[in-house]
Amino acid sequence: MNIDTYVRLNFHPPGTTPATVIEKQLNEYYQQTAFLPGVKTIEDRELFATCISKSLLWYSKWAIEANTSHYTANEDFSGELFDPFKQAIRLKNQGDSVEAWWLIFLATWFGKHSSTGWRLIKAVYHRLNTNNTWNWRAVIAAPGEFENWLLENQPKLLRVGKLGNHHKHQAFDRYQAIKTIKILGKFIEWWNIDHTDKIGYGVMCVGQSPRELFNYMNRHLNEVLVVAPQQHYNFLTWAGVLGLAELEPNKPYLSSGTVYKKAVRWFFYGKLHKSAKGKDLTQRIVELSSWLDIPFVFPVLEEALCNFYHKKSQ
Repeated sequence: MNIDTYVRLNFHPPGTTPATVIEKQLNEYYQQTAFLPGVKTIEDRELFATCISKSLLWYSKWAIEANTSHYTANEDFSGELFDPFKQAIRLKNQGDSVEAWWLIFLATWFGKHSSTGWRLIKAVYHRLNTNNTWNWRAVIAAPGEFENWLLENQPKLLRVGKLGNHHKHQAFDRYQAIKTIKILGKFIEWWNIDHTDKIGYGVMCVGQSPRELFNYMNRHLNEVLVVAPQQHYNFLTWAGVLGLAELEPNKPYLSSGTVYKKAVRWFFYGKLHKSAKGKDLTQRIVELSSWLDIPFVFPVLEEALCNFYHKKSQ
């Protein structure tokens, strides 16, 4: 069941709210687990349930928009309202799924910075606000020209905006430009061999389970984009949320040094427990997720745990 259908079916009985449903599921989990430093009080539990509820509704909003989009052909989001996900929704609903996939990959690689927003990816995609774009047809027709353009215009792009917060080094300097060229070049070469064949072959290999297909595609992207595991995990996640393919993460992704990993360690072990390894933290999230009957549970929990951690740290 996709995420928008789940929300419509489960969160609309009279007097029922998402937080109420989730809190009931969490209470069953709390009864079966040891003490959790992150949720010491009833108020903590209520707040955590609310954070999960808001995260679920946020993802479902995107899924609903993807299925019922009212965006028009003229609404290309090329101005100040530029949003690659909304642009991808419009393109998908017009039948241009190839361009939608490309925009989602660019969005999850460059990311949205906390202060400069989508300005960097907008500047790249719209060639620094010229009349041309580096759309999928343009980059596969002249990949070398695209790479040269990125390197030549790196000083200008550096002044426009920054990479998203999932990048440890967010300034788009020459080092990041070269790294980006390498990543995008590998993706273009790999994805240019019909992506629908890749997905179709994946279904033949592992069946139609969204989680199994995600694992299959993620494993293949790992082999191609060795240095960008978090970005292509997010890429496949958003492709699933927006309905480009039946994909759903089969496990969490914990990157070292991120707020998410800090939040998970604090939630399960307390702020003084620094020895918990990534494998242990991943297993704890998987255990928690098994008590939550919600789709896209791993990205939902990531957003919720980060927000919960932020609120409790204030």
